[in-house]
Amino acid sequence: MGAEAPWLDKMISMIGEKEIVGKKHNPLIVSFAAECGHPEVKNDETAYCAFGMGFCLKKTGYPIPPVEVNPMARSYLRYGTPLSAPVRGAIAIWPRGNSKTQGHVNIVDEVDGDKLICVGANQDNSINRTKYNAKNALGFRWPPEKAATITVVKTAVKSRRFMGALTSFIALVFGAILDGMKSLVDSIGWLIDGIPGMDHCYDCAMFVYIARECLQTLGRNTETASVKSFIHEIMAAIGLRRSLEMI
Repeated sequence: MGAEAPWLDKMISMIGEKEIVGKKHNPLIVSFAAECGHPEVKNDETAYCAFGMGFCLKKTGYPIPPVEVNPMARSYLRYGTPLSAPVRGAIAIWPRGNSKTQGHVNIVDEVDGDKLICVGANQDNSINRTKYNAKNALGFRWPPEKAATITVVKTAVKSRRFMGALTSFIALVFGAILDGMKSLVDSIGWLIDGIPGMDHCYDCAMFVYIARECLQTLGRNTETASVKSFIHEIMAAIGLRRSLEMI
C-alpha cells in the first residue's frame, strides 16, 4: 500500500481549482457531486471535500460509499480497509470542530512522522496541499482493491472458463459475507443503485462492482436490472440460495 495511488494523482492534478466568488460556480467542482450521484447540487459552495474524494475514486475506477451517505466525510470511516498508520495515498478522515457527525476527508501525500501533507478538496475553498498532525485523525483507510478482480475476470474470459473461475473466486472472497447478509439487511436499509440488500457494507458494494465488471467484459447490459439478475445467477451457481430473497 502507498506505492501506487491513482486517486491521489487525480486529486493532485486538480490542485489550484477553487470556488468562484459570486453567482458563478466552478463547473469542475460542481461536477464532483454529480459524479457521486447528486446532480441536484448546482453550486460550488456546498461542502465538497467528500464529493471531491468520490470524484477521484470513481474517475480512477474505484467504488465509493453509497449515494445516501457519500456527501459526508465520515462515510469514509467505513470505506475500504483500515490502516494502523498513515501512508502515501491513504484516505484520511478528520474531525470538524466538536461535531460528532461532520468532518473532513482528504488524501495523504507526504508522511514525516506525525507530520502529514494532505491533498484535498474544499480546503480554504480550493483544492490544495495542507499540513496536518496524524494524531488528530479519526482514521486512515485504503480503497478496496480492484486490480485482482479485473485480472480474474479477464483471465477467466480468455480461457473460456468464465463462470467456473468467477464463481469460485466470489465463493472464496464473499461467501461468508453474503451468507450472513440477511440480518444486516433487515436492520440497515441502504440502497446501491436501486439494488436492495447490497449496500449495508462496502464489501457488498464491491460485489456489485464485480458483477458490473463481468457484464461489461462480456459486452452485456450493465443496467441495474441486468446486474441484479446476474448476481442471482452467480449466487445460485455457488450455492447461496438461502440469500436470494435478499436481492
